[in-house]
Amino acid sequence: MPISKSSLFGLFVSALALRAKADDVPYNNYPEKFTGLNVLDGPYGGASFGLQDIPGASYTAPTKRPLGTLPQKCYERTGSDTCSPENMEVYEVNYNDCNEPAIICRCTNAGTSLTTLTERISRIPVKARQLISHWTAFPGDGCGGIYYANGVVGLFGTCTAQSVYFHEVGHAMDQYVAGANTGYFWYSDSPDWRNKIASDSCVPDSYAKAGYIEAYAQSAVMSAYHANVQNIWSLDVGCMAGQMATVNEQLIDKGQQVFKYRAGATCDLPSPSGYVVLH
Repeated sequence: MPISKSSLFGLFVSALALRAKADDVPYNNYPEKFTGLNVLDGPYGGASFGLQDIPGASYTAPTKRPLGTLPQKCYERTGSDTCSPENMEVYEVNYNDCNEPAIICRCTNAGTSLTTLTERISRIPVKARQLISHWTAFPGDGCGGIYYANGVVGLFGTCTAQSVYFHEVGHAMDQYVAGANTGYFWYSDSPDWRNKIASDSCVPDSYAKAGYIEAYAQSAVMSAYHANVQNIWSLDVGCMAGQMATVNEQLIDKGQQVFKYRAGATCDLPSPSGYVVLH
């Protein structure tokens, strides 16, 4: 993508948000339901736990691939402003609900530890997790997230909040689940989503004002909370009923219920491929 990854250090942003500035959206003056969705990571609104504590798949210790091999999609994300290909390590993690490993490409100086990456990824329900072909981690200040599209997530800095992981995976759900068979690459680009927001009177938080695509991903975080922690409607979110009902229907009420933890659920997609040998 024609965006310098270093320019995103320290920001909780998605590269995709840059195509729509806050002052470009007609709902910029909407009230914000939450000061930030990180409040949903821990106990909140009467719940004794949060997204950080939901069930996760068990897993074996990550297996490091031989030095000098990288998946093509990870190789494409390296560069002088992040880390060189030679400084990116590749791990395969086997979760007990999937017979194909998750792929983690981590720069040796990345802020997010391999342990944190492995654990946070485990808490993404398998039907959603399987749609992420590669997880990448880079150095940076604070925490910044990017969804590169087509199943690749990038994390910059130290990202420990579970809500960040659900947000980035939420972009994949916008593409692969909500966007499927709509005629739009992203469902959030559709008139239907814009009409849902227009019919409401608030949005999740200030970051949702970065653009329709970010409003969807933030609503997806709330949907994950609704499915796995407590009824989101108990937090008085009626001002965004159109957004919430739509995303809940797409991600937890119908189809494969991708954002809902379900005991016994397993992956059903093939493993990503495309390892290249560096010379």
